Amino acid sequence: MWDLVCGTWYVGPGLDNAEVGHPNEFNIYTHEAGPGMLTVNVEGPSKATIMFEDKFPGSSVAAFRAPEPGDYTVNVKFNDEHIPDSPFRVVVHPSSGGARKVTVQSFKQKGLEIGKPNAFTCVFNGAQGALGARVVAPSGAEDEALIQALDDTNGHYAVRFIPRENGVHYCHVTLDNRHIRGSPFRVIVGEADPDPGLVCASGQGLVTGKSGEGNCFTVNTIGTGIASTLSVNIDGPSKAEIKAHEVNEGYEFMYTPSAPGDYFVAIKYGGNYHIAGSPFKAKITGPGKPSAKKEHAHCVIETVKKSEDSQGLPKFSSDASKITSKGLGLNKAFTGRAAQFSVDTTHAGHNMLFCSVIGQPGSQPVDEITMKHNNRNVYNCHYTVKQKGKYHLVVKYGDQNIPGSPFNINVI
Repeated sequence: MWDLVCGTWYVGPGLDNAEVGHPNEFNIYTHEAGPGMLTVNVEGPSKATIMFEDKFPGSSVAAFRAPEPGDYTVNVKFNDEHIPDSPFRVVVHPSSGGARKVTVQSFKQKGLEIGKPNAFTCVFNGAQGALGARVVAPSGAEDEALIQALDDTNGHYAVRFIPRENGVHYCHVTLDNRHIRGSPFRVIVGEADPDPGLVCASGQGLVTGKSGEGNCFTVNTIGTGIASTLSVNIDGPSKAEIKAHEVNEGYEFMYTPSAPGDYFVAIKYGGNYHIAGSPFKAKITGPGKPSAKKEHAHCVIETVKKSEDSQGLPKFSSDASKITSKGLGLNKAFTGRAAQFSVDTTHAGHNMLFCSVIGQPGSQPVDEITMKHNNRNVYNCHYTVKQKGKYHLVVKYGDQNIPGSPFNINVI
């Protein structure tokens, strides 16, 4: 079930900047999760009206209208399981009034450089009020932007700021302390847009662990080639203390929960973007009394640029003995037909999977070998042999044989 839920994702301003009396919209995409039931409900200081519409298969638009300001919780579930990041904590602000009329022009979101000024224009479009602007850097540092009225126009203002860090910045623009449409605006400072697809995580702490003890995992950022923001959020039945330190391949994290239960570890890189496999579900066992409500822990790191070791590949943390495999293809195959087996590396850490088949001297080479990642660290493997005889199937994780390898295959 959890695998399906992880194929569900969301986007939209309604979960970031919500207003009283307005339909606060967001989109939900389930096309990667397969068929199922999607539900949305909202809890808060007043009863919110919920609107829901299926646009096309795998895509829905949800909105809620709250009559009073305050802190609300938006629960989005797929087949009765929370989607990643749900439940969402949403602050519903008083109606922005004239702030909704203000627009921006000439706003540059990429290619900014440290120490060089960046400017854009705010147009009031008939709105009245005091304009404010501030920029939040990846480290959390805030700077007020310089605002200047343009002499030759009415209701046009120039906003100017100078970035001091690489990475993703957020520019908050308000009118009478209420966000204008689209604020905060995402701005990338540096040579490239951080790619969370190049970041990977491994370690037993992402799968299982014990309460009262440190449970560890490693986030590898070598492949990104740039510095950006790395964040870890852990939700579960107790507040887990998080510690982090830098290692050669990236950053090692250790969290210590005080009660057993399911903990969800969300790892994001370059802003609000999950890395592959995130959020991870860790089953924690041991003593302790779970809290009556979900507890939240948070850690943010401003990463440094990492590069590959000049001597070769980085050292991966893995244990091939914890791999399981199954399938008829581990023992028998038929000539000219694809033999199949699966390999589960969930509990084995992070490394490369190798597969090869060799026959007796003088036999023809194997016609084809394929490996396909199915989901959640499970690989489906196929091979095709043309000649009858005795063969050896070798499966390695890194430089270690998995249990049972090499397998003796009888091809008939």
